[in-house]
Amino acid sequence: SISNGSSTKVQFDAQHWDTDGCYDTSNYRFTPNLAGYYLIVANVHVGSTSGTVEVNIYKNGSRWANCARNTSGSGGQGAIVTSMVAFNGTSDYVEVYIYQVSGSSKSLGNGNAYSISEFSGNFVRGL
Repeated sequence: SISNGSSTKVQFDAQHWDTDGCYDTSNYRFTPNLAGYYLIVANVHVGSTSGTVEVNIYKNGSRWANCARNTSGSGGQGAIVTSMVAFNGTSDYVEVYIYQVSGSSKSLGNGNAYSISEFSGNFVRGL
């Protein structure tokens, strides 16, 4: 449940693949074990909302990048943010947070064809 008017960490708890064991499904963090630049992509879908929907990438606990949408419809709304992030290969991590202002709590998309929420971190090159 995504509370109205407060940032909520997105609990991506299922993986399609994690070739290097860098994503922790218990604390919902991506912590690469190889220093370098990574392309981080976060896509969230909030069911039945109007108002602002914002998706944020946090690096080491601070907001790094975000995308905000102000919507006027009442259907599900999505937002996507993409950023290149440098990681030290030991302690740097990213998390995804969502913020929405629609007047009530909302649910994230459950993965059906029109409401997919996903996150990825892809190695681009070394530091």
